[in-house]
Amino acid sequence: MARTIPQSFTGVGQQHSMHSFGLAPTPPPMKEQLIIKCPICSESFREPKVLACFHSFCKSCLERQLVETIDKIVCPLCHVETQLSANLGIEGLLSDYGLENVVLRQNAANMDDKGLIFGSPSSTSSSPPLGELSCDQNSNQVSTCTGCKTGERASSFCHDCKHYLCSNCTMAHQYMHCFEGHRVEQLSLQAHEKNDGSHCKCLEHRSQPLRFFCLTCNLAICHDCTVMEHTSPTHIVQSIDDVAEKQMALMEVLIAEARNKQAELHEIFRVIDSCQNRLNGSLQRAQNNVDEAAALLTQLIQEARKTISKELEATFGYKQLQLTLMDKEVQKMTKKMSQTIEFTQRLIKYSSPTEVMVFKPLLDSRLQGFLNFNADANNLLNTPCEIDLQPLNQHQARQAVCALMNSLRNPDSWSSMNGNGSPSNHMNQPAPIGRPPSRQMRSPINVGSYISDNLMNGSSQSLGYPAMNMNTTGLSNNLNANSISGLMGTSAPVNSNAFGAHLNENSATAHIFNQYEKWSGNGLDQAFNGMHLSSPDMDKQNLSDGQDLSGAQSLPYPLYPPRSQIKRQKMIYHCKFGEFGVMEGQFTEPSGVAVNAQNDIVVADTNNHRIQVFDKEGRFKFQFGECGKRDGQLLYPNRVSVNRVTGDFIVTERSPTHQIQIYNQYGQFLRKFGANILQHPRGVCVDSQGRIIVVECKVMRVIIFNAFGEIIQKFSCSRYLEFPNGVCTNDRGEILISDNRAHCIKVFNYEGHYLRQIGGEGITNYPIGVGINSQGEVVVADNHNNFNLTIFSQDGVMLNALESKVKHAQCFDVALVDDGSVVLASKDYRLYLYRYQQAVTA
Repeated sequence: MARTIPQSFTGVGQQHSMHSFGLAPTPPPMKEQLIIKCPICSESFREPKVLACFHSFCKSCLERQLVETIDKIVCPLCHVETQLSANLGIEGLLSDYGLENVVLRQNAANMDDKGLIFGSPSSTSSSPPLGELSCDQNSNQVSTCTGCKTGERASSFCHDCKHYLCSNCTMAHQYMHCFEGHRVEQLSLQAHEKNDGSHCKCLEHRSQPLRFFCLTCNLAICHDCTVMEHTSPTHIVQSIDDVAEKQMALMEVLIAEARNKQAELHEIFRVIDSCQNRLNGSLQRAQNNVDEAAALLTQLIQEARKTISKELEATFGYKQLQLTLMDKEVQKMTKKMSQTIEFTQRLIKYSSPTEVMVFKPLLDSRLQGFLNFNADANNLLNTPCEIDLQPLNQHQARQAVCALMNSLRNPDSWSSMNGNGSPSNHMNQPAPIGRPPSRQMRSPINVGSYISDNLMNGSSQSLGYPAMNMNTTGLSNNLNANSISGLMGTSAPVNSNAFGAHLNENSATAHIFNQYEKWSGNGLDQAFNGMHLSSPDMDKQNLSDGQDLSGAQSLPYPLYPPRSQIKRQKMIYHCKFGEFGVMEGQFTEPSGVAVNAQNDIVVADTNNHRIQVFDKEGRFKFQFGECGKRDGQLLYPNRVSVNRVTGDFIVTERSPTHQIQIYNQYGQFLRKFGANILQHPRGVCVDSQGRIIVVECKVMRVIIFNAFGEIIQKFSCSRYLEFPNGVCTNDRGEILISDNRAHCIKVFNYEGHYLRQIGGEGITNYPIGVGINSQGEVVVADNHNNFNLTIFSQDGVMLNALESKVKHAQCFDVALVDDGSVVLASKDYRLYLYRYQQAVTA
């Protein structure tokens, strides 16, 4: 009989969620009235089958999913692969007995609610309520008629009504028009025997019912199995009725332990949040100390300031990377645990002991795997996560300035600055991120060692990537001629076991970084400009040319520009929506956003390979696209724009396809082009004449297409751009491009001639997007320390400046709404709407 699970267990109807930094909450379990709907066809389950991930779908729906291969099937929800029997296919999958019984009960209850009758018009069904209806298919009693009030013995069963029928009801099904086409099956003695025992059949001897349980093999078996494979005394075999209660009790104990483990993971979420907050706060404090020290140095010392700043960012970024990866792994494991726990509870609650025993070995293994999961295998959460820098001793710094100015006279010597240590086998040592593109990771540059060794024969410390507890006592040491390297040194040795080691190509850290890049390559590209390999000789050449380690194609730039002295008004968001996931209204990487003429919000959900459309209140309207390279399919769409005249959607895809696709206003595929032309599309817009303007990063190029994919104009902007990430046009025939690393907006005409700059360092630091509002004003969004909006005239005169009250750590893209709002796509998988014009008038 079905067992009742205590309400404290995470079961049907219970809701809970846990928020973690940067990631969406764990989805709550589905309610009882929802679990009877197949996720594929959205209809009541018919012959539900269970995949290896414990997700259940209709048998017919799964059969339609078998397109290319017949020996395996991929779960549409979690994309876990399930191997199929070559002979049986979908038929070889286990049935979800719990769901079958729930559907049967729900349908019976629905029929009672509607007052469906088989007798006189005044009669009503007397089926027991959902909570009291026993599972007739597994009951040990002979079924009675559930279609009328007579209580007579059932002689047949209607598969459409889901009711057992007496002889009168059976006759009504034969002659009444309302029951035409219903599938009525006579209940034979064999059927009653099926009810008395179980409709679970042996997978080996498919005609035999499962009546025994082998304690040795932990497996439900039939009578033939006891004679052939599971014989005494090597196998201990007992009747399922004798062992079911004890075995199911053991399963409940495992569930309780799994829920305790899940609670521990939720606590880890909170610890990760706390570490992230402390990490953000300590980064800003340390950066302020570095900036104060750099203000006393000359232009030559600015290079040293930039070096330390990049070290801080690399340390912060790597720690953040590890926390993010751990957070994502815990999130993934928690979702799996929720699914398995929910499935197990439903199975125990609504299934017979025999049905439960069928899944016991699978669930035992799965739950034991959860219990053995260690979220913090590297003991990361117990290591210090603050970045601590000592303030600069100004008097000693002044003395050091003279020594530094006299020391850095030979630029050719920079090519030999590889530090005291050589690359070693630090296989498990984490490495800094944020290195330049097309560079090989190598040992850190030791500026202090170079200065002292070549000029003063003094000792120095390695300028390696520091540990998280970055106590740079070198800034406050005696900066005399013999210890000048202390000004730029850190207290963390190169072979530190925290965050100061080298990155080996074959190291575990490199693997983690590659996994992070695979998870969100677009985010890495924006934050760290990628991570590519080349020869060390290229590094030496670039360094000797005076380039910074921030990028191979741009001049040196500081980690943070000077803090703006502009007084910004506060603004708050009036709407937010979205969360992490693959369902409607959920995102895994909302890297592009646009607004159409009806003020609908269009989101490029990159890792879900689709475009989602919402109204201006954040309500889901529709979506289009699926993973693939065929017409109508998308592959990593990273930016989206809308032709406001025709309503067509223009979508750009990043590598490997790097092309443009056009869909009409209803999401129907029209055409695609540019795969052999585009290399790194980063921003896209459509002007008033329907021309499509695409700006590319890395190659720094602008390409203008007509609506049919023919190139109208293309030109290079490598002399003016450093990292373009957004584009828009005005009514003057000008193209405005936001440059994230130049901290401004660059304006070109359609022939590619550079015209002017809007904004600049200290005003629009690290812009993430640009747009023209309905008043013709230029709205620039940046993500420096906060979410900021700066409004200019088209001639570059600043009109207003605003900032959000809520801090947004990382953002993807922005788009303007006609009502004076701006849509912000954030890396916490949400979209926020800020009404900036209202804030201006206030």
